[in-house]
Amino acid sequence: MPDAKAWYEFADRLEKTAIRMFEELELPTSERKDTYAVTLLARTISNFNGVMVLINAALVVEARTLMRCCWENAFYLTGIAKRGEEFVREMLTSDLTTRHALGERLFQQKLVERGNEAEDHLRQVLKTLKKAKGQSRTPKDIADSGPMSVGYIIYMTVSDDAAHPTVRSLSRHIKEGPEPGVIDIIARAGPEEVIETIDFACGALLGACYAFGEAMGGSRAAPEVKERLAELGRLKELR
Repeated sequence: MPDAKAWYEFADRLEKTAIRMFEELELPTSERKDTYAVTLLARTISNFNGVMVLINAALVVEARTLMRCCWENAFYLTGIAKRGEEFVREMLTSDLTTRHALGERLFQQKLVERGNEAEDHLRQVLKTLKKAKGQSRTPKDIADSGPMSVGYIIYMTVSDDAAHPTVRSLSRHIKEGPEPGVIDIIARAGPEEVIETIDFACGALLGACYAFGEAMGGSRAAPEVKERLAELGRLKELR
């Protein structure tokens, strides 16, 4: 098994490769799908950086939760690469559906004062959103419609063991030892899980880079991305 140092060094090289993809761009982009692709890659790099910061702070559970975001970003980037503007339209429709649901929730919870101008304005907005809304897409739907569907297994795994308050994630706080019921505030993780988290995060960022290159019609940084993929494969073989 490679030591953690090798994984940290690889993660740093991969992040720099992803950042260099921006150096090849001519911004601002002209097409709407390109704008969303660029912002998704930016978000993935930022999330990835957060993963590594949290790992360095020994907050592995929190790092896994943020790593889950990296995979969701990659699913969306793959959707744009595969279906272009059609997928972007679905994103916008899903956003309107979410906004409509939020507005309805404001009324249900009586957070909007009745009989004033704000209520009238919100009702008009909701009428407009209702006409435009459609089916909201889930990460599973988006992942299953593209070539990165295997990544949804990782997404499900970290949802269960880190992101959601499940029996499994809560059990992390129960300290093992002779005294039962001792609770740790910071959930601990072993070195293997640290490496696994970096591995999963790197896989998501690499997937995002590949999808980004396809969405933007190729990139001069593509050979470097392929080199990082080969490196990741060699590290995995040593695990």
